[in-house]
Amino acid sequence: MTDLRLIPAALTAWAVTAAGIGWGYAAAGAAVLVGVAATVGVGWWASRTRVPAERRRIMI
Repeated sequence: MTDLRLIPAALTAWAVTAAGIGWGYAAAGAAVLVGVAATVGVGWWASRTRVPAERRRIMI
């Protein structure tokens, strides 16, 4: 079984390595920033509070 917490770190490390080999330091830095931003965004999205269906209002 794969620990899903390792996937964002592995993808970020792979992207930074590939960018560094292919395009140099600037692209590797950009890959780090994009990876961190994506991880923060997904973490924020997954941790937001959800309103139960019975408490939602339907706006018509």
